[in-house]
Amino acid sequence: MSETQKKQNVQKTETKQAPPPKLFGTDGIRGIVGEKITPTLMYKLGRALVNIKKREIDAYYNIVYSPSVLIGTDTRVSKDMLSLSLAAGITSAGGKAILGGVLPTPVVAYLSKTMSVDFGAVITASHNPPNYNGVKVFNLDGNKITAEQIALIEQLCADDNAQSLHQGGQLEFKPEQFKEYADYILEMFVDEKVVGSSKASATDTPLPLSTLKIGLDCANGATSPFAKKLFESLGARVSAINTSGDGKKINVKCGSTNVTALAKLVVEQGLDIGFAFDGDGDRIIGVLADGNLLCGDKILYLLATDLKAKGSLSQSTVVGTHTSNSGLENALHKIGCHFIRTDIGDTHIAKEMRANGFALGGENSGHIILSEHLFCGDGLYTAAYIANMLSRSKRKFNATLKSLKLLPVISINIPLKCFKILDCPQFTQSVENYKKKLGKKCRVLIRKSGTESMLRIFVEGENYESVSLVANTIKNLTLNIVH
Repeated sequence: MSETQKKQNVQKTETKQAPPPKLFGTDGIRGIVGEKITPTLMYKLGRALVNIKKREIDAYYNIVYSPSVLIGTDTRVSKDMLSLSLAAGITSAGGKAILGGVLPTPVVAYLSKTMSVDFGAVITASHNPPNYNGVKVFNLDGNKITAEQIALIEQLCADDNAQSLHQGGQLEFKPEQFKEYADYILEMFVDEKVVGSSKASATDTPLPLSTLKIGLDCANGATSPFAKKLFESLGARVSAINTSGDGKKINVKCGSTNVTALAKLVVEQGLDIGFAFDGDGDRIIGVLADGNLLCGDKILYLLATDLKAKGSLSQSTVVGTHTSNSGLENALHKIGCHFIRTDIGDTHIAKEMRANGFALGGENSGHIILSEHLFCGDGLYTAAYIANMLSRSKRKFNATLKSLKLLPVISINIPLKCFKILDCPQFTQSVENYKKKLGKKCRVLIRKSGTESMLRIFVEGENYESVSLVANTIKNLTLNIVH
């Protein structure tokens, strides 16, 4: 064998042994359209979903099986290009693609259970800007796909030639699927299942939100066609903004990442409360009647107190993340609750909750998981639950919030393309020195974002001025090193 042939064989071996590119982050696949996110990637993903389900079925049954995938989208301009590419991949592998149109992520998770499909896939980039897109994938039980499935998908996408072509699958259009979810929400609240009192017929029970005036910010995203009607069906008088569904404006100075417009609406119109969704509707941030923020940690505390009072807070435990406010943890301990922290991302929270049977978990960003409902964040359901609590007793609602004392936190995001700074001794040693200046009760977390090319800096302490000084010092140090 010649040296050239030997080198070619070595190259082939190295190519086969190289790990596949890491497509999935902390919450599905996500990136800039035309760069990481392309029609070709969606096509490969569609084929991979069908083929891994066929392998799972073949392992137990000797049958010809045609897996089905429900596809929903948010409102981004790239939604049609990417959803049809995903559908093409599904059908090319012999599967059935069901196009559901614009649907919030939690609705696709819910329908994945009720429609008996093999997967639910949402073309979305959640809270990210309009030029981003991606996909979140759910199993037939409404839970996000497993780490094992993700590894196999990445392997198949990296070597698409290993996926056999089929003569063709099926394509079906079902654009009216939100109604099933809306009927479920109405049943949950009107029939008093969430309220906790005795069940009554819908005709005898007053609509649960009939005393409230509510503001909604739909972020020009997936909740835009649905949220106002849903809350009106629960009896609320609703004022809604950013409902155009214009994908060029999704999350732009609106929604859960920017509640300025919603706060103005709530105060100027004298509303009782406001809720801001992100682009795909799995996050929720609130605004109180006085315009103050109702962040994810405050929402978690409200839900924990309510569930505990009803005996529904399993093991008196709440699950958060490393960026959950220490003030939340302290307040939960005072009412006899345990608090568990996981890595950042609702996938890690859901995993902890499923493994131990916990009822409640979430992040300050507004991902709130109520496991009796779904093991993923649902902004619509959470907003309805919080509004229901307010409707039952404004005095108790406000008193509960008053008992929660959150510590000062500064969060800073720095756009970066390379993250070698996290391994730089000068940087890490400087950060440790800043921690010491803040004292024992401070927390400093610096990490690469799991959803976009950002370095995230989180600083928490007892004194706002010190926290702000350390956070901005770390920011300036970062910029000096990378530039």
